[in-house]
Amino acid sequence: MQVVEAADLSDGDACGYVQDLSLDLQVGVVKPWLLLGSQDSAHDLETMKKYKVTHVLNVAYGVENAFPDDFTYKTISILDLPETDIVSYFPECFEFIEQVKLKSHFIMQDAFVRPVETLDDLPLMKSSTS
Repeated sequence: MQVVEAADLSDGDACGYVQDLSLDLQVGVVKPWLLLGSQDSAHDLETMKKYKVTHVLNVAYGVENAFPDDFTYKTISILDLPETDIVSYFPECFEFIEQVKLKSHFIMQDAFVRPVETLDDLPLMKSSTS
């Protein structure tokens, strides 16, 4: 694992990310019709087929859709920074998830690492408020 830091920041604050070169093919079952996976799992055709994925909500910034001929994608590029207002993206994500749910398909959300109450939690947040 390697930590990469941005240079030339004012205030002396460092911001960076942890570069993880290990393959992460884990898939979490949030609901029977909603899966949560990493960009690695979303880029592994065998994993996608194993879980019978039909639709992908890709919220990763700068990550291309790996299999556009095999799956239906909704791409919402969200920059993973503390100042990013991810809540403003929730309605568009909810709409896609609900449309797919009504068709009884499966979704894999191409996730990024954030603290609690992030896009990873949005389906549960919405269902707990409705």
